[in-house]
Amino acid sequence: MEKVAVHEIGQFAVVALLFMLISGDSLLFAQHSRHVVSGDLIPYRGGFCDRNRKMIIKPIYDEVGRFSQGLAAVKLNGKWGFIDEVGKAVVPLRYDEVWQFSEGMAAVNLNRKWGFVDANGREVVSLVYDLVHNFTEGLALVELNKKMGYIDKTGKKVIPLIYDSDKGLLLENGIPPVREGLALAIADGKWGFLDKTGKQAIPFKYDSAYAFSEGLAVISKIKGEYDFKYGFIDKTGRAVVPIKYDGAGGFSEGLAPVVLNRKGGYIDKRGRIVIPLRYYQAEPFSNGLAPVQLRDKGRWGFIDKSGKVVIPFKYEYAWNFSDGLAAVVVKDKVGYIDKSGRFVIRPKYKVPDVIDGSPGAFLQGLAHVELEGASGYIGRNGTEYFDR
Repeated sequence: MEKVAVHEIGQFAVVALLFMLISGDSLLFAQHSRHVVSGDLIPYRGGFCDRNRKMIIKPIYDEVGRFSQGLAAVKLNGKWGFIDEVGKAVVPLRYDEVWQFSEGMAAVNLNRKWGFVDANGREVVSLVYDLVHNFTEGLALVELNKKMGYIDKTGKKVIPLIYDSDKGLLLENGIPPVREGLALAIADGKWGFLDKTGKQAIPFKYDSAYAFSEGLAVISKIKGEYDFKYGFIDKTGRAVVPIKYDGAGGFSEGLAPVVLNRKGGYIDKRGRIVIPLRYYQAEPFSNGLAPVQLRDKGRWGFIDKSGKVVIPFKYEYAWNFSDGLAAVVVKDKVGYIDKSGRFVIRPKYKVPDVIDGSPGAFLQGLAHVELEGASGYIGRNGTEYFDR
């Protein structure tokens, strides 16, 4: 069953110690895929069933992924391809690895070289690259011989492959290279931003950078050995929030988590601290709430954007809300609560690694979990779809 392993960027280690940066744009693998439901087809025992567990597509595959943009990745006899909603093979099962479709294109790998196929199964970008990212805003970051650039959906190199390799950091952490019209790049070891024609938009002078979110981007500079300081810039490169924090996450719902002297809180887009820096860990806001932890090894709860505790500190761990539900841990078991803190699904599951940047997140009515060694899905009403 699919899993996504989220690794920390080494140079962002200070941030990771204090809070997890949750990104909604995680890497989309087939065997490690972002889960987006197409209709009511659910991966089930090597095939696909409806929400009543009636088999719709016969269980003949070794592995299957969720449907995305009308197609699902399937594996048979060691090779991956894609089928449509009636079970027809649209992309032949000939690839060693595939990612889910994004903007009508899917990355495919054969003999350690990457390219892209379209929804008709055509290889529109030849399999020549050492590394690729999914298409976002019409561009895909690609790497060849340790140099990176961007291609469009015809395979044209719209930004030449002249920039330094990021050594897989963006890919491993699910950080989109292009967002809000600007593309991340590295030159002579420094990070900056290009526009979509390849023109420098923000100078290459930062020691790390995240993609833009809600008009601002997290950037950092090294102030001492392993001492990164973080701030925010706008799309003109103007420093909106001074580079002074020990950690920072991207803006979500108008607020961003920041860390100073091992305490986390939240700032607004003018850099004002609107929720005091009092937490040991502070996650981004989602659905109007954010999970926070008061002290090391302490319990987790949820606050609203005024800083008010709306769900008490009583969980061993808690993740962001998604589709109105949040995964929480009680006695080493995962269950799901609604925004009032009421258990909708009682704690009994194990979360299988990390799915889409947020473990066990509900997306369009389904969450990926494990129970007694079996891996599968649960619906919002608790209906289980396990491979056993």
